[in-house]
Amino acid sequence: QTPGTVPAADRPPLHISQDRTVALLSAGDGTTGRGRQVYATRAAIERSSARLAAAGAGVRLAADPSVRVVLAREDGTPGELLFRVEPRFLTASGASEYAFTRDFARMVAGTDTAPLSHLAFRT
Repeated sequence: QTPGTVPAADRPPLHISQDRTVALLSAGDGTTGRGRQVYATRAAIERSSARLAAAGAGVRLAADPSVRVVLAREDGTPGELLFRVEPRFLTASGASEYAFTRDFARMVAGTDTAPLSHLAFRT
């Protein structure tokens, strides 16, 4: 398969990065402005989380091993596992807490006031 939108059984399509290390669940135009599931390799998640830490963001990224996607390589063999990406917000004590909220984008961007409509993961 070539990179692009790949339909999965009983799921909306995935938008897949060219290097196949990040995939975004895309249910179509109805998801604009709403939270979306993101899948990535462990290496991409760890690299992005380290960059967030270096930037002083109050959030880290973690792999959810219970939800994974396997994309086929061009030769049809199974590719590297992509795990659902979960945000872990840091409390004042530095402890992690799980949360799924729009505040995730604001914390990543380091602002409380700007309305955000997109979030990009660079690998």
